[in-house]
Amino acid sequence: MTAQDFPGRAVPGDVRMARPLLHRFMTATQRAFPAKQFGYFLATRPGGAPVEFVLMADNVRDTWSDRFSHYGRYFEDHADAGFVGSPQETYRVQRYIRERGLHAVGVFHSHRRHPALLTSVDADLHPSPDLWHLIVMLRNPRYPQVRAFRVEPGQRIREVDMITYEEAR
Repeated sequence: MTAQDFPGRAVPGDVRMARPLLHRFMTATQRAFPAKQFGYFLATRPGGAPVEFVLMADNVRDTWSDRFSHYGRYFEDHADAGFVGSPQETYRVQRYIRERGLHAVGVFHSHRRHPALLTSVDADLHPSPDLWHLIVMLRNPRYPQVRAFRVEPGQRIREVDMITYEEAR
């Protein structure tokens, strides 16, 4: 994770996030461990810096077992690998976003056994090229690692810098 104090130095496509929000997010992901995690970062305008996040809890990945099995034995050997939100929770989250006039600017999910890399299954299930994708590696939850990516047209994966700043700007 790249931490800079001057958000004006960002390259287009980089992820900008207030340090207190990142801290709240990391605390929430550590508390939810060992559960697999997925959710959204939300901003007050499209493409803006996130002001909050939504952590989803209803993982119905088992209903997609056949789809995950196409990605190899890893998903057969680890029934807890992968996250698919339930239709009910997905609806509630989308309604929450809409009712508050917020915009999804990024998604996130956790990896519990392997590095914070965006895999082919992650890229295939990434919801939109307009959203960045944060991966939190919790192999050791006391020392999480965070990396940010963009999934560009043609499933091209590009790692981007994560620039943090103090909230008072």
